[in-house]
Amino acid sequence: CANGGLDFASVIEFEVADYEPPAGWESIGLAQTCGHDWATLFYDARRWKVSAWSTGCLAPGRSFAAGVFAPAGGGVALTVASAHFPQTQHNASAYAEATATLRAVLARLGA
Repeated sequence: CANGGLDFASVIEFEVADYEPPAGWESIGLAQTCGHDWATLFYDARRWKVSAWSTGCLAPGRSFAAGVFAPAGGGVALTVASAHFPQTQHNASAYAEATATLRAVLARLGA
């Protein structure tokens, strides 16, 4: 495989709005959301086609990007997410709350 087998990459706080992925690659969430936070999901568009996607906030200041992808040649679809989970030092339930938010997003996407 020419790309070394890499199909998806999750990048948190990349913060380069004018970044152009390599040829054949596309992104979901390459923008600032949730205050100053970034969660970007890059994917090999030659191998995967997006059928649904969503971006938003897991918690204040914490973003996510998620998509449902079908193989370009046909086959079983899969769901991939890039998420910036909150720290729990000041809120012990922050992780559980963020997980519940992401779970609901994935359900809306059909995962």
